[in-house]
Amino acid sequence: MNLIKQQDPCLIFFLELLEDGSFTDSMTREYDLDGYVIVFTSNIPTADKFYKAIPPELQSRIDLVCEFKPLTLEEKQQYVQFQLDRYMSRLADEFARHEVTPEVKKRLADVPFKSTDNLRDIKRMIEQNVIEFLEV
Repeated sequence: MNLIKQQDPCLIFFLELLEDGSFTDSMTREYDLDGYVIVFTSNIPTADKFYKAIPPELQSRIDLVCEFKPLTLEEKQQYVQFQLDRYMSRLADEFARHEVTPEVKKRLADVPFKSTDNLRDIKRMIEQNVIEFLEV
């Protein structure tokens, strides 16, 4: 444990959290995480690099390592359509004031999703298209 104390404070926090199942915040409130599932995410690109980057003492407390693959173009297109349908449903009253033709829907869904894997960016682009359309 002496090696751990010289390491990153975040590592120490996570080790203690996983060991004790609780933590105390800066306002001295204690949180009991018994019965919770804790999900850690990282930008480490492969499982091999994960095992090289994460210290063994933390690895031993992790039950599952899952590597996510980038979305396919078809999956991104489905996401664009899902988000657009969601906006149109949530903003039905605003959309009712405009003529929404198939061409308009195509324009609203026209975002450069091929060049990014970040769904937040794709969502923001769709949102911007919707805002611009409804402002007219």
